[in-house]
Amino acid sequence: RKRANIAVQLISDPAVLFLDEPTSGLDSFQAQAVMDAMKTMAVNGRLVVSVIHQPRSSIFSSFDKLLLLSEGRTIYIGEAAQALEYFSNAKFAMHKFYNPADFFLDVLSPDSRTPELDALAQSRIRMLADRWDENTKDKELFSSRASEALSFVPSNPITFKRFIRNLGILFWRSFSELSRDHVVIGFKCVLSTFFACIIGAMYNNIADDQASVYNRQGLLFIVVINQGFNNVIATATTFPKEKVIVNRERATGAYDTVSYFFAKFFAELPINLIPGLIFGTILYWIVDLNNDRFGEFIGILLLEIVTAISLGLAVSAVSPNPEIATAIAIPCMIIPLLFGGFYINLDSLPIVANWVPYASFIRWSFQSFIINEFEGETFKCSGGSTSQCLSTGSDVIRSLSFENQSLRRSILGLGSCTMVFLLCAVIFLMNNRLTFMPMNHIGRNIKGLALKKNAASSDQSDISAKAEEGR
Repeated sequence: RKRANIAVQLISDPAVLFLDEPTSGLDSFQAQAVMDAMKTMAVNGRLVVSVIHQPRSSIFSSFDKLLLLSEGRTIYIGEAAQALEYFSNAKFAMHKFYNPADFFLDVLSPDSRTPELDALAQSRIRMLADRWDENTKDKELFSSRASEALSFVPSNPITFKRFIRNLGILFWRSFSELSRDHVVIGFKCVLSTFFACIIGAMYNNIADDQASVYNRQGLLFIVVINQGFNNVIATATTFPKEKVIVNRERATGAYDTVSYFFAKFFAELPINLIPGLIFGTILYWIVDLNNDRFGEFIGILLLEIVTAISLGLAVSAVSPNPEIATAIAIPCMIIPLLFGGFYINLDSLPIVANWVPYASFIRWSFQSFIINEFEGETFKCSGGSTSQCLSTGSDVIRSLSFENQSLRRSILGLGSCTMVFLLCAVIFLMNNRLTFMPMNHIGRNIKGLALKKNAASSDQSDISAKAEEGR
């Protein structure tokens, strides 16, 4: 697990890598392999800072700098190769053939076995810490070198090549995670087949009389609602479920937001398009809709599914957890449903609400299906009266206030909704990430406090000087 965590951090090629006991739980050989990899990174210009736990001598010898702490105090900072000489000068010489790491632990560890041993260890640690505090020259030298090392942060911009690589890797990961759940995929396909057969049986063999006109309208609106709700709800919880892992990976710069989002989007498409394709194909031929426009029907259905997925991802991106995502998704479907053009004639809407249908993907989907199904068709009028008869497809389209629309414009409106939903999802996802307080403010505050302190000291000196003159 530790090696996997290190590998995840290495994806972004970090300039500085902090490791907390990377060799704990590993055998001697594996620990050496991990630290050899870290040494290679350091040699190639990266700064690797590691807390190490009981390293073997070969691992200890690979460190360039060494920081020793005990009881919260600094004992030594400097070249690792010179640490033994420093301790030897302090009258703590290491025995021959002894592991330096074990030697430092023996010297610097508190010993609470008896009061006498504890007092001796505390005295030894205090003496070594005081001795180091006196070596200000060595500390300043190390601090200057550390500052130089930390000031070098190589740029790691998002290039097109890196974007495509991230997109491919993230798509493979997302699709593998979704496609391995065969039970869920199979259940979706079976459920789509079941509903297609049930709905198809209800509207079987639609004729060309006046009753069939309203039956076709109802059927097409059911298709729109079914695919809209299914795919919005199915994708609304996508991002909240991965929030912890994704925020951690994005915070380390493993990948950019755009590549992650579109990888999830493309991974969701086949998982949700296949059940919709099964549903539309079975339903179309059972009901026997317009035989010449099957391809257009399936194309509109798939485009609606893509739009619903986009809306679901937008809801998912703005939601902090799955429960809130589900709660937001319901009104995001109900409002477009009310302005879809089936429950209310769009020409009868109040002026303040005239714009709402243009933002309703349900309206554009329903309008596309209606135009595709009725355009150019003729129907029989029952009885002798023809005043209320919808004898042509144009009459049906006019009755729904779609007469000034075309199939191309309807598909364009549906595609525009898709683009807007995707853009909103990306923006929401980019803003819904971990943020950290910048560190440079600390330096400014310290500097400001130092200036205030110097000014106060100067003022105090001036007051003292004037007091002396007064005397």
